[in-house]
Amino acid sequence: MKRILSICILLLAVTTSHSFAQSYGGIVLDSKASFSAQVTNFDAFVTAGNITSANKSMDTLMMMMNKQVSYTQYYMNDRTVTGNPTLVSAANTKLTNKMTIKNKIQGYKSAPAVNKTKIDTELSNFIAIMD
Repeated sequence: MKRILSICILLLAVTTSHSFAQSYGGIVLDSKASFSAQVTNFDAFVTAGNITSANKSMDTLMMMMNKQVSYTQYYMNDRTVTGNPTLVSAANTKLTNKMTIKNKIQGYKSAPAVNKTKIDTELSNFIAIMD
């Protein structure tokens, strides 16, 4: 009985600390490799004419890009960064570039087959500035 109670308490502590980290800026970024793999999936779906799966893949890519934008915003508001104008300027430039690319892709995603080349170009540009 004590063993089960101990396991339950430990499990509760682990899940609570994980939720706490997520709610206070614990943004888990996707790697460039996983982002690139999702781009490859998107390309394969568009090439195969599977627009439904291409749209789902694009939704995943948009979510990954949103995490990148959120991370950059969080980074800019970090106390160690706000006191350094050079870091703030670099982060602001990166944030602007990420948002510009994300917004372009958002505009192109309504017709993935027609805009595949434009989307791929912008996704490559995004990968180059990922954190």
